[in-house]
Amino acid sequence: MPALGDGVRTAGDIGMYAQTLARQFKALDVISHGRAGWNAVSTSDPAAAANFGATIPPRAEKYERAHEVIQIVQALWGSWEQDAWLLDVDGKRFADMDKIQPLNLQGKSGRRTAPPPAAGPQGAAGQPDG
Repeated sequence: MPALGDGVRTAGDIGMYAQTLARQFKALDVISHGRAGWNAVSTSDPAAAANFGATIPPRAEKYERAHEVIQIVQALWGSWEQDAWLLDVDGKRFADMDKIQPLNLQGKSGRRTAPPPAAGPQGAAGQPDG
């Protein structure tokens, strides 16, 4: 098994919210010093979708949804300026909120993003490879 950050991890859009994907892969990017990658997949296995109470949409709709999820995740990753992460324990400030850009994205799938602080600071490479 490869060490953490030595390669690309796969995650799909069924059963995962864009913000959750952004947080998980950003965390891997930060702790691996920019060596994380995301293989975004859209499942075609009805049994996998059924695990999340979902069904597989028609092909065009499936890939349109996957494209929207990728756009939201990348927007969340890009919402933090390079020096937004403060980690100021004495001042009780995790981040400089003036350096975190709010997002309000809406797509056909109806997914909206929450405020981006959960996406996290820039990693060594800026964002995970995708």
